[in-house]
Amino acid sequence: MTPFPVAMIFVLIFGLCVGSFLNVVVARLPAGRSIISPGSTCPGCGSAIAWYDNLPVLSYAMLHASCRTCRTQISWRYPAVELTCGVLFAMAYLHFGPSLKLVGTLILLSGLIAITGIDLDHQIIPDVLSIPGIVAGLLWSLTPYGIGWEGSCPRHFWPAAAKRGRIRCRSGRFSPWEAWSASSGVTHFSAGISLSS
Repeated sequence: MTPFPVAMIFVLIFGLCVGSFLNVVVARLPAGRSIISPGSTCPGCGSAIAWYDNLPVLSYAMLHASCRTCRTQISWRYPAVELTCGVLFAMAYLHFGPSLKLVGTLILLSGLIAITGIDLDHQIIPDVLSIPGIVAGLLWSLTPYGIGWEGSCPRHFWPAAAKRGRIRCRSGRFSPWEAWSASSGVTHFSAGISLSS
């Protein structure tokens, strides 16, 4: 079994690499360009970026946020997306451990990061991301690893809901992961509205 610190570092690095790919998705998908080929290029001069200049976060720092060829400044958003993805992946591993639920969580996180980046830039959410995401989320919720409809609300919120006519938080607070779970209830509702419109 892989030692926990080693596994955490691996997941963090994996998240950084996924974040680098998500930068490509955010930049190319709204323009209708392939996210597979060609490889990464400088947004200024269009020259191909070598693999050693495309290391997540590290290359950005070593090249002082600029292209090696033309010295065009590279946006801070690229390392920000990579770091966000890496940290969230590591947090998910810390919370779920090595499990199938972790796999579903990492896929969901990747989709949400890509959607957030595209929405911030273009104020759109491409159907190629949202529709498959809705279907996948609904199917996942029906599996033993999904949270289901009732589970969309954090577990602390259910006591005495029927008697009081409202949902209360027993502890007065809940974790970020529970809040995120609660948001899936809104996602289920929104999915129904989207599919019916």
